Amino acid sequence: MDMIRRTALLLVLLAARQLICAQNGADSPKDALRLGYSALWQNDRAEALRSFSRCATFARVAGDDSLLAAGLLGIGEALWLDGKVAEATDTIYKSIGYHSGAGLEGRALLVLSNIYDDQGMYEKALETVDKAYRCYIRVKDSTNMSLTLIQIGSLYHNTGDQLTALSYFKKAKELIPLRGNYPFRELNIQLGELYLNTPAYDSAIFFFTNAFIGNHDSKIAQLDIGKYYILKEQYDSALDYLTKAYSETADNEEGIRAKILLALGNIHMRRNDPGEALRLTEKSLDNALAAGARQSARDAYQQLSSIYGRTGNSEKAFQYYKEYVRLKDSVVSEQFKVKLYDFRQKADNERQHSQLLLLTQQRNSLITGVLLLLMLSLITFMYISVRNKNNKLKILEQSAKYEMQALQAQMNPHFMFNSLNSINNLILNKETIKASEYLTRFSRLLRMLLMHADKATITLEEEVSMLELYLKMEQLRFTDAFDYSIQCDAGISPSSISVPPFIIQPFCENAIWHGLLHKEGKGHLKIDILMKGDAVHIYIEDDGVGRARAAEIESAIGEKKMSYGIKLTSSRISTFNKNVLAGEDCRIADVKDANDNTIGTIVELRINNQLSYDQRHYCR
Repeated sequence: MDMIRRTALLLVLLAARQLICAQNGADSPKDALRLGYSALWQNDRAEALRSFSRCATFARVAGDDSLLAAGLLGIGEALWLDGKVAEATDTIYKSIGYHSGAGLEGRALLVLSNIYDDQGMYEKALETVDKAYRCYIRVKDSTNMSLTLIQIGSLYHNTGDQLTALSYFKKAKELIPLRGNYPFRELNIQLGELYLNTPAYDSAIFFFTNAFIGNHDSKIAQLDIGKYYILKEQYDSALDYLTKAYSETADNEEGIRAKILLALGNIHMRRNDPGEALRLTEKSLDNALAAGARQSARDAYQQLSSIYGRTGNSEKAFQYYKEYVRLKDSVVSEQFKVKLYDFRQKADNERQHSQLLLLTQQRNSLITGVLLLLMLSLITFMYISVRNKNNKLKILEQSAKYEMQALQAQMNPHFMFNSLNSINNLILNKETIKASEYLTRFSRLLRMLLMHADKATITLEEEVSMLELYLKMEQLRFTDAFDYSIQCDAGISPSSISVPPFIIQPFCENAIWHGLLHKEGKGHLKIDILMKGDAVHIYIEDDGVGRARAAEIESAIGEKKMSYGIKLTSSRISTFNKNVLAGEDCRIADVKDANDNTIGTIVELRINNQLSYDQRHYCR
């Protein structure tokens, strides 16, 4: 977390200081506590540490545990801002041992959650902020309740669960934070960042603008508006906001500086100015490493890899890509931990101890699967790069292979998260038999995915087998919701045709969730596979409510689904087909009846028959 958010959080902690000092008749400890927070606000960490230490000494002599807790908490805050994270964490935990009230304990836990968030330790951050929330519920502190709900939503957003994040932001909004105060501004920042990633640009800029109310110089809001203008390709406007934000940062605000410099480097990269883009991105990386900000460092490594790739320096590009993969793996592991923590909390509340044990057993296999996918992607890239470095044609073929596996490595965790959410819903509905059957089929499908993890292509026969296993899983979860059929043209030999792995499932998932589940009565999903010329054409047709009606329904209930899997799969098909014109390899259209009424949706996938090509170059 950057210095702006840290100092804003200190304003909330001032309330604790005033409460404690009002209860203590001694002027010296009260003045020491007041001077400590004043020094923190002015970023004078040395003076803050001295003042808080005096307060703690006075409290020990007087035997005042509440005042001692406040002094230790202040010392922990000063150590945190000074970059001494381990000492800060230990000191704040000590302060909790002296707290006599739930409100003071909640404030200490909220600070700890922000420290863990800084380090990318999302599971611990979620655990501590959840405890803080329960403390504030006991004392009915709505201001800090809203802060903890916003923090929980931010953690879920960081781990890619936008729907859960939005639900917590809505709960925070229901507490009606005072317009212009810190919780109000923080809620608008978080909502803006969520909608910017959706993307829903108009909503994002609305919330970013609200974040200036009460703090017209908010560097976080300026940074986010700069990112908004980058996505809108209005680079001059983006530069204005980002340059102003950077000019107002202090030398010790490495966290926010890293983000601003990365965005500035992105602008120069988009404007084909690799020299300046490289300088700014390297500077961003230095600040991210100094602040211990893993996600910012990960993004900087990825951008450096892209810049060197564009300039033809493949050695440097690959070097930074390896660092990107290493940090990405670390972040993905934390995402899994947060998912499993969430499942564990819900299972405890519902007393589903047996289902919890099953989910815990899945954690190691899932994490191993992701690690294996990333390692195989990296090893394959290294092998092909060294072998074909002096041949231009082979380098181009290796690049296509590299892109296919990178996309596939993103696709598989996306499917795993969706499957885990399906298991969680069955557990919450107390459908234990279905949950057990679903887990059994999911483990079989996971083994098949791992078996094909190092392959750029598999046979159409294997692809259909995995698809059928997935569809049976969804039929098990949504009893009597839909039927399906898979028809293969008589002229096709599925065992001799190559396709990218798991290429049909995302479109079937989209048809079920957006079309068939909104339909009254049982629906039908039809998959037809035909050969036309030298390409395989796959038609996925449903008789659901159609795209327009689905959008209306999901908008009405405030649950807009992400199309992440569809976007990734479309990119994988385009990469596999190589020179196919954009839009020719994946088409989605409404199905109309004689009266021009929408009666479903059809997707057409076009996949080149490249068996001989892949056998020569990818399947050795």
